[in-house]
Amino acid sequence: MRDQDQKKGGLLSRLFKRAPETQAAPPSTAPSPVPPSAKPVAPPSPPPAQQPTPNPIKVAAQPTVSYSFNFKPMTVGGQAPAPAAPPATPPSKPPKDLLLETINLHKQGRLAEAETGYLKLIESQPANADVRQYLGMLYLQCGDTERGVAQIRQALALDPNHVPAMSNLGNALLDEQDHAAALTLFEKASQLAPTNAVIWYGKGRAHLGLGQLPQAVEDFTQTLSLQPNFPEAMRLLAKTHFALDHLEQAATVAQQGLQHFPDDPHLNYFCGAWASSQNDHRAALAYLDKAVQGGDDLAMAWHWKGMAHQALHQPEQALSAFERCLQAKPEHWESMLSAALVCMDQGQSVSALKWLDTILERDPQNVLALAEKGRLLMAFGESERARDLLAQANQQLGNLLTVQFRHAIAGIPRLRQHGDSLEFLRSRLASELRELSQRIHAEPVDDPLVVVGEVQPFYLAYQELNNRDLLSQYGQLCVDLMQQWSSKQDQPSDWRLLPKPAGKRRVGILSAHIHEQSVWRAIVRGWVCELDRQRFELCIFYPGTQVDQQTRLAQERVDQFWQGEKSVEEWVRCIREANLDVLIYPELGMDALTAKLASLRLAPVQMASWGHPETTGLPTIDHYLSAELFESPQAQEHYSEKLVRLPNLGCYFESMVAQPEQLDLHAWGIDPQLPIYVCPGTPFKYMPEYDEALIQIAKRVPGAQFVYLKFSHFAPLTDLLMTRLKQGFNQAGLDPAVHLRLIPWQTRPGFYGLLKQANVFLDTMGFSGFNTVMHAIDCATPIVTLEGRFMRGRFGSAILHRTGLSEQVCHTVDQYVDLAVKLVQDAALRTQMVDQITKGRDRLYRDSEPIRALESVLWQVTEPASA
Repeated sequence: MRDQDQKKGGLLSRLFKRAPETQAAPPSTAPSPVPPSAKPVAPPSPPPAQQPTPNPIKVAAQPTVSYSFNFKPMTVGGQAPAPAAPPATPPSKPPKDLLLETINLHKQGRLAEAETGYLKLIESQPANADVRQYLGMLYLQCGDTERGVAQIRQALALDPNHVPAMSNLGNALLDEQDHAAALTLFEKASQLAPTNAVIWYGKGRAHLGLGQLPQAVEDFTQTLSLQPNFPEAMRLLAKTHFALDHLEQAATVAQQGLQHFPDDPHLNYFCGAWASSQNDHRAALAYLDKAVQGGDDLAMAWHWKGMAHQALHQPEQALSAFERCLQAKPEHWESMLSAALVCMDQGQSVSALKWLDTILERDPQNVLALAEKGRLLMAFGESERARDLLAQANQQLGNLLTVQFRHAIAGIPRLRQHGDSLEFLRSRLASELRELSQRIHAEPVDDPLVVVGEVQPFYLAYQELNNRDLLSQYGQLCVDLMQQWSSKQDQPSDWRLLPKPAGKRRVGILSAHIHEQSVWRAIVRGWVCELDRQRFELCIFYPGTQVDQQTRLAQERVDQFWQGEKSVEEWVRCIREANLDVLIYPELGMDALTAKLASLRLAPVQMASWGHPETTGLPTIDHYLSAELFESPQAQEHYSEKLVRLPNLGCYFESMVAQPEQLDLHAWGIDPQLPIYVCPGTPFKYMPEYDEALIQIAKRVPGAQFVYLKFSHFAPLTDLLMTRLKQGFNQAGLDPAVHLRLIPWQTRPGFYGLLKQANVFLDTMGFSGFNTVMHAIDCATPIVTLEGRFMRGRFGSAILHRTGLSEQVCHTVDQYVDLAVKLVQDAALRTQMVDQITKGRDRLYRDSEPIRALESVLWQVTEPASA
């Protein structure tokens, strides 16, 4: 099939590849029209006979007339007039001298005097077409269209082949938006004067006004072949190519123009738009900084600047640019939509919703706004409303595959509520994934890249059920789509391109988080710093842009390091040419690009790990790196990959101890004299089936304060969670204001300060924390955790087992509640746990056993290195 996403220019793409056509600014030297009695305006200098000189034409909503002069012997219809009878009173000057004097007055801007001269000449020579077209031009130049057109029409009546009159009348008609009549004049004039650049330019403008863009391209091209230094023709040729979506041709013309007019805003605009469309965003900004000097007439340059800043992950500059565009073009919904997308990326959901609602208030059927609002409502936790909007948008879009995918994934709630039927939701998702699979096999997709990875079933992990089958359905879809993409690429399918050093394995790590982040800190850093470099070469592929001290550490430690914004094609080529033995994806499911690449076979052996603690479902991933203490005996049933259980916690982890910050708990309504339970998980980790545990703790611990963190990226979900908890407390006869506290997200020193003043750390049930539990260990804060069925619910229990606190690991919700109560009421038990944490936590740090085991696995699963 011809995929509709491609037809509509990637409507749901995060970047707009083109913008509506612009209007060029008038030349700064163009005279302002004035009446004959006002300040005079100088006309252009007379050109050689038979060759009108082009006067720059304004390209605006209502273009201004260009005036053509053609001074030739006084003739009527091409014949010399018969001698006139001697006047009773001889004139002070002969007609020829009077004409020259009048033209000079016109040139000097003495328009009232020039008008008098032309009228005298017409009185004496009423059949002279030249004088009438001069007078008509003067009136047009002054803004008196009616009298100007009347005089020029009389000139054409006297001489139907008068080319300057045709040109001037044609331009006047263009000002009046009568493009068809203007085109008729320019067509005839171009036959009479085929080498006149002004005529071809006017003809191009007429075609452009009629929407006949290919013909306009031909006319403007002919104009420039006759007169290469014609800036307005360059602008309009570039503009017409731009309107035809010929961005490269538009930029080529504009580049030629910039050689002569380097600061021209319009030419810079077209070059900037082309550079942006090619993802050369820094070059785009260099052009667009000049383009915005064109003022409101080039407001779209601000839009493209915003797009470039957005692509460069500069959200503040992007929003500022979109707002500048909207100051000049308040109805420009594309800038509103782009601003909404920036806000969404920054977790500013409320601001994003305002932008989208503004668009929909003006145009309720705007499909892009509907689709993006649907996606935003997913972030608000309103899954069914999101699906309704996406269905509405998709109906208008003709059933886009992208929106169909998004509609299916929207059915996975980000924050579940009491009463949600997981059986129904999961059954519906399975059915819709089957429909998608049937569709892509029946109708091959033109551009799978706009689908794969753009929406992922990330939130399935927050349902405490085996997701292997559902994720395998989704994974097979992704692989099938990327195989369709790969079959069209002109790239070798063999990843073994280069000789390898003898006795070594080449290991690649592809991660979007090679910086200070939990995936790097918990998993990847240990690999980079501790793998035996005598046996392994390490290559890192980092598609992110953030650079910090940890990024620089990675660059120093590995053999090869690739970073930056590359296309999928470039990353595929880069990875294949690295000639890897094994490629590891530490956090599949969290990033669009890594999802696309992982759906391909780029190395003989491919692995995933627990940055996102869930099976990938991808048939292209062979092994899943986990840990003995994370997994139950039946855990292989949860994975589509072959499960690899590395010893202990499966990672080499270094303590992140920070100096605790002194916090003013009273400022957040927290009483340090009452029991404090820290609940630090992201909102979607709190499953409704475990709300009752908090209520039971509150009933048994008077004044218990449950302290939650407000994550800026998940503010709407946090609000939903607090609403759900308050309803539960109210129904149980408890005052939520007594027990529930919501404080701002904390830096690590701030969080350590909170942990130091807390009584108990309550781990999330069903989806445990890893880094947060490690923070509690660093602070020796007593921990309550429930050992779950799946790896994602067993991080806290694994850490306690490793620390020597296995007897404190809870296996039922009742045990969890009992321990949470005892740790507040039993000071001796609390002291005992603090002592055990302090004595046993060193076992968690710098554990080389998992690294040595990983080396053995990497060696065993790869073929011997060739010499």
